[in-house]
Amino acid sequence: MSKTQGFPLPTAGIDIYSSETALVKNSVRDALNLDIGREGRFTRRQGTTQLIAGDNYHSVYYSPSRDKVFFARGAQLYSAAPSSVATTAQVAVFATSDPIDYVEHNGNLYFTNRSSAGRIPADTSQARGMALQAPSAPTLSAGNGNLTPGKYGVVLTLVDERGEESPASSLVAINSASGGITLSGLPIKASHTLRVYATSANGDVLRLSVETSAVISTLTVTNESSGSICDTQFLVPLPPGDYVRWHNGRLLTAGGGALRFSEAMRPHLHNPAQGIIPFVGEISFIESVKTGMFVGDDRGVWFLNGEDPTKFQMRHVTSCRVVAHSSVMVPGEHFPEKKVPNDTLVACWLSTSGHAVGLPDGTIVELNSDRIRLSPNLYGRSVFAIRNGIRQTLTLTNSVAYAPQGAAPNSVAAAVVEIIVSGSGILTEDGFYLLTEDGFKLLQES
Repeated sequence: MSKTQGFPLPTAGIDIYSSETALVKNSVRDALNLDIGREGRFTRRQGTTQLIAGDNYHSVYYSPSRDKVFFARGAQLYSAAPSSVATTAQVAVFATSDPIDYVEHNGNLYFTNRSSAGRIPADTSQARGMALQAPSAPTLSAGNGNLTPGKYGVVLTLVDERGEESPASSLVAINSASGGITLSGLPIKASHTLRVYATSANGDVLRLSVETSAVISTLTVTNESSGSICDTQFLVPLPPGDYVRWHNGRLLTAGGGALRFSEAMRPHLHNPAQGIIPFVGEISFIESVKTGMFVGDDRGVWFLNGEDPTKFQMRHVTSCRVVAHSSVMVPGEHFPEKKVPNDTLVACWLSTSGHAVGLPDGTIVELNSDRIRLSPNLYGRSVFAIRNGIRQTLTLTNSVAYAPQGAAPNSVAAAVVEIIVSGSGILTEDGFYLLTEDGFKLLQES
């Protein structure tokens, strides 16, 4: 007589770590192009639709505030509407074709790779550099005026139409006995303001002396400087990096083994003498949470506690190395409440021991360390998605891409997506887009 044999549903998702004869209970070894629901039932994906054919595509990003998709092809950055990805506009050109990272803050979009950095202000679609470059130092000569005889130091700055001031030029000095200092070789830049800062006779404090439109190449300082102190001397535009994030009013970039941060109240300018925190090896991700920042390097993950980067207190939170670029911010409500607070954003990343969640207080929760083991040298991109009622953190890597599942219902669910080389993905109202080395694809719903 026949007998029906029931098998447990794979509510625990995929187990690639245990031996074949000792899988974690209610798990499966592999599941290609399948979604696993919270009750453990399989749903097969229907495939993809090719939207753009081509090569050398990378670094896709979707901006909800602009309803634009941004992506790179080689060293060129493009934008497009999600509904018509094939119609693109060139945004910027980078010095190299390295992967690009993005972040938005107050409607401004920032982007960087290890060679170049820039931004698109909230009220325009035109890209610009991270900050104004310092103008060249002027040539000084004697002029007539009311200055006290003595030695004077002079620097220049430029102010753009948004009121942002550039770093100061190199300091130049002159001994003036004629009562005035003539500056020549001044920068001419439309819609910009030129500021001249000068010391008093034999002094060392640079104060505003002249402010004028940047439309003349020569002017003469005739009176003692009495304006505000120059506070952009020795600053530079915030350097590019592999990553860019905001934290408590400052912009930060990370590249190689260094985390760099901007000056307070000047988010695009950086003090190279003080605004740097060294790490060991390549930084693999940075994410900002309520009370600090998570940073990954060759030793694992660190939590930098504090609001002011100059006063960060570093704490080593795990030795598990992180898949580079795999971090994403996810609302805590999509995780089990017993594991993750539901009232805030949390950082989620893929590490050598599966997905981990970084909580606002600097602690971490490993979601599937008993089932997942990965190489420490992978590179990937992550996106949080809710598809067919399943909540997923999809991480596409340069090998097989895993989206592991938490053990409890309503947690981040599990799936293995198609093998994609150097891929990345975005979720928009039109669907889930995959950007692969041979073009754009739309992941069809089942």
